Amino acid sequence: MAKVYLAEDISGNELVAVKVLYPQFSQDISFIQRFNREAKLASTLTDSHIVRVLDYGADRDLQYLVMEYVEGKDLNSALKENGPFEWQYALEILDQLATALEHAHVHGVVHRDIKPQNLMLNDSGLLKILDFGIARIPTLPSLTQSGFIGSPYYASPEQAMGEEVDIRSDIYSAGIVLYEILSGHIPFDAKSPWSIISQHITSEPPPIELPDREIPQNVEDLLKRMLAKRPDERFQSPSELRESIAAVFAGQSVSEDTQDIASDSLPDKTPLVESLKQRAAEAVKAQEWVRAVDLLRQAARLDPNNQETAKKLAEVETEAQVVSVYKSGVRAIDNKRWEEAVNHFNVLVELRHDYRDTESLLARAHSALKAENTEKFIDARYKEGLAHFENERWADAVEALAEVRQISPGYEQVDQLLSEAQKLSNPNLALKIKQWVGQLNLEAAWRWGLVVAGVIAVVFFVFLIFGNNNPVSGNGDSKEQLKTWYEEVQRALEAGDTDLALTSLDLILAEDPDYADAADIKRDLLATPTPSVSANTTVQNEQLDQLISEAQSDVDLEMWDDAITTLKLIRSRDVEYQKALVSTMLCDAYSGRGLDSLTRIDAEVTEKSLVNDALSDFEAGVAVCPRRTDLADQMVRATAYLEVLGTPPSEFETLISTLNPIVAANPNYANGNAKQILYTAYLNRGVERQQTPELRAAALGDYEAALALNVDDPSEAQTKRAELLLSFSQQQLVNSTVEPVVTEESGEDTPVVATSTREAPSETSTGGIKYNAPALMGPPDNT
Repeated sequence: MAKVYLAEDISGNELVAVKVLYPQFSQDISFIQRFNREAKLASTLTDSHIVRVLDYGADRDLQYLVMEYVEGKDLNSALKENGPFEWQYALEILDQLATALEHAHVHGVVHRDIKPQNLMLNDSGLLKILDFGIARIPTLPSLTQSGFIGSPYYASPEQAMGEEVDIRSDIYSAGIVLYEILSGHIPFDAKSPWSIISQHITSEPPPIELPDREIPQNVEDLLKRMLAKRPDERFQSPSELRESIAAVFAGQSVSEDTQDIASDSLPDKTPLVESLKQRAAEAVKAQEWVRAVDLLRQAARLDPNNQETAKKLAEVETEAQVVSVYKSGVRAIDNKRWEEAVNHFNVLVELRHDYRDTESLLARAHSALKAENTEKFIDARYKEGLAHFENERWADAVEALAEVRQISPGYEQVDQLLSEAQKLSNPNLALKIKQWVGQLNLEAAWRWGLVVAGVIAVVFFVFLIFGNNNPVSGNGDSKEQLKTWYEEVQRALEAGDTDLALTSLDLILAEDPDYADAADIKRDLLATPTPSVSANTTVQNEQLDQLISEAQSDVDLEMWDDAITTLKLIRSRDVEYQKALVSTMLCDAYSGRGLDSLTRIDAEVTEKSLVNDALSDFEAGVAVCPRRTDLADQMVRATAYLEVLGTPPSEFETLISTLNPIVAANPNYANGNAKQILYTAYLNRGVERQQTPELRAAALGDYEAALALNVDDPSEAQTKRAELLLSFSQQQLVNSTVEPVVTEESGEDTPVVATSTREAPSETSTGGIKYNAPALMGPPDNT
C-alpha cells in the first residue's frame, strides 16, 4: 500500500518516517478521503505507546504521512531472532499493547490491523504501535466497498466478514499476537487468505505445546477469552484485559464473566496491587520510566486509597518527566536550538536543579542564546544601515552603522560605510562644529558669530593675495592619506574626543595647510573650552563596565530586582552604551522576575496581584526586546490566565479552551493552580454531559482528561470515571444462539457463512454465529 522512507525534518532537526502511498492508491478518490480522515484522527492520539503522526497531506499527487521515527525492531523480527517468549515477558508486551489500545478506546478509535509487524520495541523495551493511519472511528460509515482492512492472519471473525468492528476486534487480534509470541507460530495458516479467514470464523486455535516449558493455566484461560469467536465473550475493554493480566501475575485465575470488571468487585485486590508494584520496581531498576508509570497508575486505580502507591507514583512520574525534559534539552542543544534548550532546562531546574549537569547546560544555553541574539541584532542593524545607505538616507545610515560599530568594532565594512555616510550626511563639517560648540555654550553664541565672520574674511583675503598653493597636488597617495586623517577627525568629533581630533588635524595641516576646512576646525576647537564630558568619558565607561559586571552577577544569581535596578541605572547614564548586551540582560531579568511571581502564588497572597506583577514584567521585557518570542508567549499566557481568574466555574467551555494551551506549555503554571482550575472545568463539563445519554461517552473523555492532569487529589475524577464505566458495563446485552445447519453430505453441524448487506443492522451475522452489534464506548465523532 505504501513505501516508507527515513527522512530528516529540517525545521525540527530530527529524524522522521515518511510513508508515501503507491500511485495506484493516489488515484482512488474514496481511498484518499479515508486516508486523510483517518490520518487526522491518528494525529490526535498522544499515548507514549503509540507512534505519533506529525503531518499528512499531498504533494504532486503523492499522498504522504509523516510519523515519529522509532529506533528498534518490530516484534516479528524479535520473535525470529529469539524464538518464543517466556510467558512473563509476553504478558508484559501484551500489557503495553493494551495500554495503547485503552488510550485509543477512550478516543473512540479502533486500529483494525494489530500484528507483530506493526508493534515496535525501542532500545529501552518500550512498545509502540505503528500504522494508526488506517484506524477508524467506529461511528463513521465505511468509505470502501469491502469494508475489510487488515491482515487475514490476525483478523477477528467479525472483521473477516466485513462487518463494523469495535475495540473487541483489536483485543482478538492482540490475542493472536500473544499466541504467536508464546508459541513461535500463528494459530491459523493456509494457502489462500479465504481459507485463513474461514478458520478464524469456525475453528478453535490448537493448544500451545512447547518442549522446554509449560504455559500456566491462567495464561491459557486469558488467551482463550481473548480469542473467543463472539465479541460478547471476549474482554469488553482494554482496561478489563489489563486487570486480568495483573491477576495472572498475582497468581489469580482469569474470570470468565463477560461483563466489565469493576475494581470494587475484585475478590482480593491486594495481590494484584503488590504484583503491579513489584513489576513497576523492576521497570524503575531498568530505567523504563514510562512503563513504571503505567503499572503504578494501574495499581493506584485498583487501590485509590493506598497512600504508599500514590506517593511512589508521584515520585516515578516526576522522575519520568525529569528524564524526558533532560533528553529534550540535550537534543535542543545538539541541534543549536538555544531558546528551546533554555526553556527545557528552566523547567528542569524547577523540577530538580541538581540533576546531572543541568545547571552547566543551562548556563551554556543561556550564553549561546545571548550571543545568538546579539549576532542577530547586529546583522539586522547592519542590513538596515546598508538599506539606508543605498537609498541615500544618510542620517539614518549613520545612526544604524554607528550602533553596529559600537557593539562590534570592525564588523564587515562598517567603518568605511560609516565614514562615507557621515561625510555625505554633512558636507560642511565646519558649520556642524560651530553648531556643536554653540550648543555647549549658548550664552556665548554671538561671540562665535564674530569669530566665524573673522575667519571667513581672513581666508578670503589670503586667497586673493597668495593664490592657491597645494603641495600635494598630483600626489595620489598623499590625497588618500589626507582623506583618511580627515575621516578620523570626523569620527573623533562624533565621539567627543577633542584630543584625537586635534592630533589628526595637525597631521593634515603639516602636509597641506589649506586642506579643506581643517585649519578652521582646529582654530574653532582651540578657541572652545573642552566639554567636561570628554574629560570624563574614560572614567564613565569604566564605571558603566563595572555596573554591567554587577548586573550580570545579579542575573546569574537570579537577583532580579537588583539586576533590573542596575541595568536601568546604566541606561539612565548612557542609553547607547553596550545597548544590545544591556537589553538582553534586562529582558532576562524581567522574564525571571515574572516567572518567579507566578511560582510564589499560594493561599497567603492574592493570586491576581502576583499575575498582574508577572504580566507587567513580561510587557516591560517585550518593550525592550520585541524579538523575544519567549517573553511574548509569557505575556499572552499571563493575559489569558488573568481572564481565567475572572471567569466563573460554570463557563467551563471557556475555561477549558483558554487553559489547555497554558497547561500544555507549562503543567505547573501559577504554582499548579492553572491545572487545578482546568481539572475542575473538565469535571463540571463531564457532569453536565453525563446528564444527556448521547454525551455520556464524551463525559468519560472529560474524566480521563481530568485524570491526565495529575493534580494532587484526583479522587473525584476517579470516582466519577469508575461510576460511569460501571454504568456502561451494566447495560444489558442480548446474546443470540448459534443456528447450526445440517449438511446433506456429512450430517454435521456447519455454520453458514453469509455476509450481511444491511447498512446499519441492529444485529449482525457472521453466518451461523450471531451476535449483537458492538456497543460504542468512546466519545462521539468530532469530540
